[in-house]
Amino acid sequence: MKAQVVHPQRSMPAQQSSGPSKDYTLPLQLSKSKHLLSESRWIIYGERKIGKTTLISQFEKTIFLMTEPGAEWLEVYQVPITSWTDALGYLKQLEKKNPYKTVCVDTGDFLYDLCWKHTCVKCAVSHPGEGEWGEVWSKIKTEYMNFITRLMRLHCGVIITSHAMMKEVTRADGTKFNIIAPTMGNQAWMVIGALFDIVAYYGYEGMSRRLFIRGSDFVTGGCRVKKHFLTPEGEPVISIPMGNSEEEAYKNLDQCFHNQQLRTGRGPVVIVPKRKGGRMN
Repeated sequence: MKAQVVHPQRSMPAQQSSGPSKDYTLPLQLSKSKHLLSESRWIIYGERKIGKTTLISQFEKTIFLMTEPGAEWLEVYQVPITSWTDALGYLKQLEKKNPYKTVCVDTGDFLYDLCWKHTCVKCAVSHPGEGEWGEVWSKIKTEYMNFITRLMRLHCGVIITSHAMMKEVTRADGTKFNIIAPTMGNQAWMVIGALFDIVAYYGYEGMSRRLFIRGSDFVTGGCRVKKHFLTPEGEPVISIPMGNSEEEAYKNLDQCFHNQQLRTGRGPVVIVPKRKGGRMN
């Protein structure tokens, strides 16, 4: 008769308490939506030198995480980001104490490049394709997403900039067309594209500068901010005139946020004068 082998029973490790227990009570009331322009999260992309940085400088108490030169002639709060270590270091300081109303990464393209280089060095490869199938690419995506997620938990407005390019898109039926899109790489766009409230293209219509906040077959864009960026009749605004200065640009943006732009922006745009005693946020 074959001897029966009896294995000792393994005991499951006891779960260690990680601090005070969390309250998982389900809500009985609707959550309150944001109502300030300074609380919104933007991706603003556009033509070089059109005025993206100067427009953002008008947002309330903005700090710029500058991954490329572009604000030397502006009097703004700014820090240079020349490595991924810099980015993580300044983010950690913001997590400890954040005195700002808005944090801007200028640009998201170069921030992703720094993450890309840092992760490749960490994985001892010169290109993500040299690692195990998809492994290094996955680590870059995770590292970048963790940074963006931490940034969005700072309880302030967040803006990421990018430049613009023409991109060829293929429809389901195989036909192709060109669309204006951010220059950031596909993986960077996959990480942040769906996280932000507004994707806006800053470009020209003739000789006039406009901020396009809704997408079309020609422009990548989108706005999920409810009850704002509407005409007085409740129609969604497509584009906002940016005027001849950053002050005028921000004023028009603020008035549009408060539903004071008379037309959608498909044709000539008219701004409703702010009522006496109205609040600017």
